[in-house]
Amino acid sequence: MTFNKYQWNLYLKAGGEKTVNRFEDFLNGNFEGYPEFVKELVSGFCPDESMVQLWYEAAIAVTIDLDDLCQENKRTLNASFHGEGERESESGTIYQTLEKDWQNFIADNPQYKQGWEVFGNYVPEMLCHTQIWAFLDPENFFPYFFMQLFNVLFSVADMFGIELPPIPGKKQYEERIKYYGDLCNVFRGFADENKMTPAELWAFLYEYGPSCVGGTTWADLDIPEAHCVYVFGTGPYYPEEDNTCKWICQGNPDMQPGDIGLLYHWAPDKCYTSIWRAVSPGYYDPLATHDRYVCYGHPVLIPRITFADLKADSIFRETALVRQNMLHMDGAPMLPSEYMHLLEMARAKGE
Repeated sequence: MTFNKYQWNLYLKAGGEKTVNRFEDFLNGNFEGYPEFVKELVSGFCPDESMVQLWYEAAIAVTIDLDDLCQENKRTLNASFHGEGERESESGTIYQTLEKDWQNFIADNPQYKQGWEVFGNYVPEMLCHTQIWAFLDPENFFPYFFMQLFNVLFSVADMFGIELPPIPGKKQYEERIKYYGDLCNVFRGFADENKMTPAELWAFLYEYGPSCVGGTTWADLDIPEAHCVYVFGTGPYYPEEDNTCKWICQGNPDMQPGDIGLLYHWAPDKCYTSIWRAVSPGYYDPLATHDRYVCYGHPVLIPRITFADLKADSIFRETALVRQNMLHMDGAPMLPSEYMHLLEMARAKGE
């Protein structure tokens, strides 16, 4: 399927013009209601309420920054944004901005020694940065609301015949940052081809496109039987306490709806706490802290199986995960026999 102007105009007449006009208002410096607007858009394609809240909070911070910046006039803003002197090519501007921001972050955070540490702590800042860049230079940048949701963007691009660049490798950290610049070029070209303003492009990306690919239905609650079991982990965050939630977390790209995910809390408790089911296929995401994600649902609490329990067990103490102190667990497969043994351990604790 390619982009159809007739269907696009139907969308605009059916309410899409309101979305475009809201973006135009923000581009003109009126940011009243911006956080609520972002929350509404993201909730249209993100099934994880905690992530929607994260975008909402980022938009609040962005609004404060943009209100301060907009005390100056647009010309001054663009001059300070691009630097003094003759403006580089549009693509050069994008990549120079990303490179400068990345290097400044490294210089300001010498405590991060490893590439994955730098990348993992820098990427969340893009929640705010891409929005600010987009409002300062909308012809080159777009606000990026797809972190941990790259599968949605991929589906939109696939539906409308938009070819995305190849995804960089997991440890190609600078290339993964620059991938946002690649996306800026791709969608700027799409907008030019279809004579879209920046506000129209953003409405396409965050309302029209996601609605065409099904909104949040990619995380389906009608799941088949499980075929495989995988382990994934988190820190001091306990979404399993809400048995109705959907949660996007790192996983294995080979996971399919119905597969079982065992949640291990590596800090502070060091224990298995719950059993989840995958409600989406696994997918890669170049512009997120990790590179592989799954949407989980249907959490079931179990009696906590601690790391001490695993080390004392004759079966689990011989497994690679336990020997490696539960490192590199996210998306690691577990044998069915090991899973059944874990259930026996949980039943022995009372349930």
